[in-house]
Amino acid sequence: MSTPRTPLAGKTIAFVDDRYDINRYFFAAIRRAGAHLLHCNTLRQACSLFESREPIDAAVLDLHMSLPDPVPEALETFASIFRGNHSGYRLGVQELNAGQVLGMYLSAQNGVRHIPFIYLSAVADSFVAMEGARPWQDRSAFDKYETSPQDLVDLLEEMLRAAP
Repeated sequence: MSTPRTPLAGKTIAFVDDRYDINRYFFAAIRRAGAHLLHCNTLRQACSLFESREPIDAAVLDLHMSLPDPVPEALETFASIFRGNHSGYRLGVQELNAGQVLGMYLSAQNGVRHIPFIYLSAVADSFVAMEGARPWQDRSAFDKYETSPQDLVDLLEEMLRAAP
């Protein structure tokens, strides 16, 4: 009997997504790979987690989430990019790509707390590259329906190997 491969052993992965039902297979694969999984189902919960002193090695962010109203203070600067000159910001991509606002927040930590991340979404084709968001690699948005749970584990393993 062979020992199960645990490439993420000892790592903590934050998974930010408002849909538990379609992610449970990803959660199971990450746990089987040995990682401690922290799931946040709102941007507010994610802000609290990322502002805490909880050690997080990498993050998987849902691209397709709505910005809450009011926007958490930590994200306000980045959310304003989506608002532009509109009095309301719940329009098209501005609402749907709120996960990118969180990515911009993580990228702006200026070395204080760098957390490498990727986007995983059912609408990855709605990804719009935003100046200021520095995900792990150029192809940073992966489709949930085209990425297997093992593919995600492999991506996280590769990302963590490349992290400084």
